[in-house]
Amino acid sequence: MPHMDDALLTTTPANARAPRLRRVLLAVGMASVAVSAVAAFGPNSRLAAPAAAAAAEGPAPSAPWTSLGSTEYFHTLLTTFDPKIPARPGDSAKDIAGMYRYPQNESVEQWLDNEGHGRTVRADGSIGDPDLFPGLIRDKRTGLIQGYGGYVNRAGAQVDNPPRHPIADQLKYPDTVGVTDRPRAGSPTSTLWMRQASGFVSDGARAYRLPGTPAGRAGAQAQVDAWGASLRDLHALDGLAGTKLRVAVRALVAKRGRNDFAYPLPGAYDVTQASLARSLRVVRALKLLGSAPLPLAARQELFAQLAAEPGAKRAEGAADRAGRSGTRLTFDTAYSRDLPARRITGSAAWRLAGGTGPVPPSVRATYDLKAYHAERRWYVDLVFDRASGELLQYAYYSRWRNNGRVPQVTGPYRHPSGIKFHSGESQGVTDSALYTVRERTTTIMPTSPVCGVDPTPCARAPKELTKQ
Repeated sequence: MPHMDDALLTTTPANARAPRLRRVLLAVGMASVAVSAVAAFGPNSRLAAPAAAAAAEGPAPSAPWTSLGSTEYFHTLLTTFDPKIPARPGDSAKDIAGMYRYPQNESVEQWLDNEGHGRTVRADGSIGDPDLFPGLIRDKRTGLIQGYGGYVNRAGAQVDNPPRHPIADQLKYPDTVGVTDRPRAGSPTSTLWMRQASGFVSDGARAYRLPGTPAGRAGAQAQVDAWGASLRDLHALDGLAGTKLRVAVRALVAKRGRNDFAYPLPGAYDVTQASLARSLRVVRALKLLGSAPLPLAARQELFAQLAAEPGAKRAEGAADRAGRSGTRLTFDTAYSRDLPARRITGSAAWRLAGGTGPVPPSVRATYDLKAYHAERRWYVDLVFDRASGELLQYAYYSRWRNNGRVPQVTGPYRHPSGIKFHSGESQGVTDSALYTVRERTTTIMPTSPVCGVDPTPCARAPKELTKQ
């Protein structure tokens, strides 16, 4: 039956836990991002504007690599930007606009130590107007803040459809700033600050626990979420070279972790097990290169393996949004097809809906599908400085949609009991990161763009978070 699998377009089953989507929603029109000229690249410095990347894989760092010490945090700062995804034949004006016109931008600054303690400051902005503020929603009985919606001016009047300012303004005047603290003593807390005419106000610090994680493993899970791997897994790379390093890096990238993006399952949109595995390797490599404390040799090996992935296109002398030079890698996969009407078996529908094990009795013997159109785009673009082993920036875009009938499994997550069909689907995610800080430090001193305008949500961390 030709293209039978293409007809059954499915993503994460409805009863499965969906991968965590990092909310990096992008807007049009970015002001230039200023990057201070500071120390040279390396695991102990901020990211400065480097000289052009060397043709070779680069010299060793000036000081020998050592693993993250007991008195150190690994500190990173990233900001989003508007990725220019090249259009392909058949893309409508709406499609092209949707590749980077998203309503929210963010800066993410985080510190994490070898036990999973630290702080994260995440600023989310969508308007960037210093005279407009999120409208607060309060409990009528207690007056406590329950959330926010819409925008108001300094007089408190609602403002509909306000224009957006450049991204740099959105990050200086964000709607909200979320602060998560993981202290050495006591429970982790999360506080949401909302910008108001009188300054930032908060919903109060709320204790939380990493979902589904035993208390003893919370530190390692925090590292996996922030870095893409635990420090124990990263330590396995220390001192390795040659074949041993290649094998260890390959194993680290292939290790199952929490994914930042969702994908269609194999069988839809020409996605195969091999192409899905490649997509996951690329995303995990981006996470590790962007956020994890890794030795130079491991970072360079990660890039070498990325460059060897099927479909990778390499270009020297590229520049990132801050004007820093490096090597560009690009992946670009597109699929578009008109699928004919046909009949499929219930067992095929069950498998492609994400069902495992025996086909439940509730699944019919056959299903009739009407003709429809399906398309998918997967695009990744990154700039890497090979001499220093530093990932400078990346852009990621994935979209898949169809106007047919799509099966999904139903029932409990671990014990699905049937399938159901819904009419069509349209899913996607756009992500970007421009890294301006990647360093070791013993103190937590936020430098996110909002902190220079109103330091209230960026106040110095509690004493127990500062390494002694």
